Amino acid sequence: MGFLGDFFNLVLIDPLTNLFIIFATLTGSGGIAIILLTVLILLVTLPLQLRQIHGVRAMQAVQPRMQEINKRYKDPRRRQQEMMKLYREAGINPLGCASGLIIQMPILFALFRVFRDAVGNTPESMIKLSDRLYDLRA
Repeated sequence: MGFLGDFFNLVLIDPLTNLFIIFATLTGSGGIAIILLTVLILLVTLPLQLRQIHGVRAMQAVQPRMQEINKRYKDPRRRQQEMMKLYREAGINPLGCASGLIIQMPILFALFRVFRDAVGNTPESMIKLSDRLYDLRA
């Protein structure tokens, strides 16, 4: 697999898999474990979501000024300079709206993979699942 795949497994998939198994064991239900894990991830990513919402609202607030700049300046370079000046004045990061989503997407992909691996469709898939679990006997 490569470095990125190993990192993805180590940082996201393995911990989420173990949390899912712990929740399923404690509650006795895979469905409730899915709900608990989903709520936990929602709570962990909440600051990112709030920052994303704040960024979208800030962009909406300066939208009339952005339209004015688009009408006023026909030169793309000058228009870009004025837009950047507007962003600085308003304290807006143009990528701020997307940064939360970019961070959340790998977490959602990992969550999907955890659920897919945990359910499994063959007996061999349970062996792969057991390879992801931490040894807590020590």
